Amino acid sequence: MRTFFALPVPEEAKKHIMETIKPFKDKNIDLKWVKPKGMHITLIFLGELDQRQADECARILREPGLKCKPFSVRYSGVGSFPPRGNPRVIFCRIKEGAEECREVYEYLKGFVDSSIYKEEREFHPHITLARVKGRAGDLNLDEIGNLEGVFTVDRCILYQSVLKPHGAEYREIASVRF
Repeated sequence: MRTFFALPVPEEAKKHIMETIKPFKDKNIDLKWVKPKGMHITLIFLGELDQRQADECARILREPGLKCKPFSVRYSGVGSFPPRGNPRVIFCRIKEGAEECREVYEYLKGFVDSSIYKEEREFHPHITLARVKGRAGDLNLDEIGNLEGVFTVDRCILYQSVLKPHGAEYREIASVRF
């Protein structure tokens, strides 16, 4: 099963994001937009795990070492991965709360078996908005406008990602409240 650790985005923030990007979304149909219920801040993408490995990752959330308090996340503006050249992912930037996201990421990374998680790239907390289907062409991210808001993160979730023809569906395997 495809799995990942993530921080959920509350419904109110998802609604605000969707309302703000709607005019841009309607003009850019060549992008594969994330559905609101799929919005989250990915911490660690684990990939394909068997049941034993997934159970082990769920156990990590129950470890007493994750002593995190609820924290605020302020999102503001948009960016893309990679930052130069042809973008593959359009995302909402995390301006405040990024350090707390990084602390949860580092904690989880310390427990996940290195045979499962081998990410080489630096961790950049963000909320994925869309994936580019082909070439981005003359994509002007400044047209999105004032995408800014605040929400509280109060839990971490281990999700299963089930790929469907209409897009991925996320199922909660385990979670911990802060």
